[in-house]
Amino acid sequence: MTVFYPEGPEPESTEPSTAPALDVPAAPVPAAPAPASPALVPAGPAPATTDVASPGARRPRRRGLAIAGIASGAVVLALGAGAAYLYTNLLHGAASPQGAVERLVGGAVDGDLLAMGAAIAPSERDLLLEVGARMREVLEASVPAPEASPSAEIDLSGIVDTVSISVSGLEYVTENIADGVAAVRVERGVIEADVDKARFVDAVMVQVEANVSASAEQLGYDEAMVERQTADARAGIEMWVDETFPWKVDIADVVADLRASGEVAGDASPITFMTVEEGGWFVSPMLTVVEAFAATGLETAERGTEVVDALEFATPDDAVAGTADALEAFMASGDTARLAEVLPLPERRIVSLYGEPAIDADGGWKPSSLALDLTDVAVSVDGDLATAELRAFGFAFDDGVAEPVSGSYAAGCFTPDGAEADQLCFADVPILAGLAIDGVTVSLVREGDGWLTSASLTVVDYATRVSSAFAAASTGDTLDSPTLVW
Repeated sequence: MTVFYPEGPEPESTEPSTAPALDVPAAPVPAAPAPASPALVPAGPAPATTDVASPGARRPRRRGLAIAGIASGAVVLALGAGAAYLYTNLLHGAASPQGAVERLVGGAVDGDLLAMGAAIAPSERDLLLEVGARMREVLEASVPAPEASPSAEIDLSGIVDTVSISVSGLEYVTENIADGVAAVRVERGVIEADVDKARFVDAVMVQVEANVSASAEQLGYDEAMVERQTADARAGIEMWVDETFPWKVDIADVVADLRASGEVAGDASPITFMTVEEGGWFVSPMLTVVEAFAATGLETAERGTEVVDALEFATPDDAVAGTADALEAFMASGDTARLAEVLPLPERRIVSLYGEPAIDADGGWKPSSLALDLTDVAVSVDGDLATAELRAFGFAFDDGVAEPVSGSYAAGCFTPDGAEADQLCFADVPILAGLAIDGVTVSLVREGDGWLTSASLTVVDYATRVSSAFAAASTGDTLDSPTLVW
């Protein structure tokens, strides 16, 4: 059943607004036993400010929120990624930040991936799609084809049909963070969940038995071992259901307990979703996750109040050169805006809002000198994505503490200046060679009419290569090869 949620105008004050009660089928639940925990509440991370009225006030540590807050933000990110795979065309946002959160929560409760996808910021949805595509490359290279694995395609509909979730009395408070960025906090509400135990266990066991059967031959299980594995799994799932359901959480009680513990500053609710405006309001999974880390790691520092504009580079080559200039300027001044302006919108928001607070929390910036002289850059373009290989460049670094370092890089080798300096090549480091890291590359994306360097896609690119190398080793006879160990 699809449920539609009202999207009223953005609140003009911080007076709570109440969402209607819902009683709909649940989104997919884990098919394996797990301990009951309040972390199952779709709670967001803690806010980064102490008090909306006193932005300079000191905030206490919030270590108690770390696991719940970060995990909740990660759930939002995971949900957004899954929805993005199935939903790429609906780009119309909600009329308000609260409306965007209601759309996401409603989609999650209803098990409606399309509604969830509609609630995710388009700029981040595109990024999540690309991340998913790259990670699928690893899976396709390392996992048997579907026809060779009965459990390759999992149908969760039978499990979902046995679970019911009701959400009632949700109250939200919206706080404007920057132009086009707002935090939506859940102050009150009740979440209840229950399952039809027999049907739920049977539905989960269909998947468990398929998994056990698919891996039995590879693991060397005989029929008796397979039966024992499935019997143990059934017993464990039944125990988990008995300990977990019926499940009920009163959000107001959770918030009150956290406030009483001193882990929450002021009156702000720690259950927070970050939203952004992109032709309408959407939930930002990336900002929600970063807000969780910021709330547990930053002390007295405040978020930034403005998302800087991007520099428009006409070509990927120009973007690489501009990024090198930005790194030099940042190292000399600690001005995070210089970094933010060469990044795509999702990453630009993060650096603009959280860059300086992170530096301040670490004791402030210590200026240093960095010089990069790019002499050979090879760029390959694929639609709105590009990869730049830095084939040769010169470098010099001086932090005013250690001895200055300078030298050059070419053909996979770093050559420091000085007659007694030793050359270091990627091929000479066994673990790097074994993990297919043999050069320096950066990933770029087209945004509007220009190109920008994507730090997140660069990291994903390296992670994909590393994962592929491990997958290749685990499916062959190279797992114990010295190229994969120091």
